Amino acid sequence: MLGGAEELEGRYSGKFALSKILICGECGSEYRRQIRRKSGKEKAVWRCENRLRNGSRYCRHSPTLEEELIHGIILKAINRMADQIQIEVSEVKEPFNIRLEKKSKHTQEKNSNLSSFELIYSNIADNLEDYEKMEIHIIEEQLEQGKVRLREIQDLIGKRTYLLNEYNEQLVRKLIRNINVINAFQIEVVFKTGIVIVEAWKENDK
Repeated sequence: MLGGAEELEGRYSGKFALSKILICGECGSEYRRQIRRKSGKEKAVWRCENRLRNGSRYCRHSPTLEEELIHGIILKAINRMADQIQIEVSEVKEPFNIRLEKKSKHTQEKNSNLSSFELIYSNIADNLEDYEKMEIHIIEEQLEQGKVRLREIQDLIGKRTYLLNEYNEQLVRKLIRNINVINAFQIEVVFKTGIVIVEAWKENDK
């Protein structure tokens, strides 16, 4: 790169949560973290490993993603996933709360110092099996039947106290199965809960 240098992170480094889950939508290869240095400044980016090693002949359109941008997009997806979970819980409140209450008593002492948003995300991460058993399609079915409590759902999201406002490597490891890079302005985040969130952004968001 003219006027600068590039440095690849170790292939098998476990330091970064995205190392094994950020996947090129074109060729299916993993993305790798890269440090770009220019004029004394450093910037972390993520690039398709196949394209890095073999050139654009083998992966023509995979985008380079700035780390700061992609962290922000993933953060939005996690919060949207939590909203989805809260809506689902509100629809099956009684049986699900019984299960969570039993588990929360068991871990009450451990979680006593956590903030409200840390508690809910830890709860999601610790109860993936229960979330996977929930009927994720219940909202779509009720929308078709015109029975969704839209105002209550809007109130629920509007009053949320669990909003995550900082990218968290540990939560990304716990919550996300993989992230598919669709193009330069769109990713698909597949959560271990079974929920899939598609996030898009514009050029001027960078």
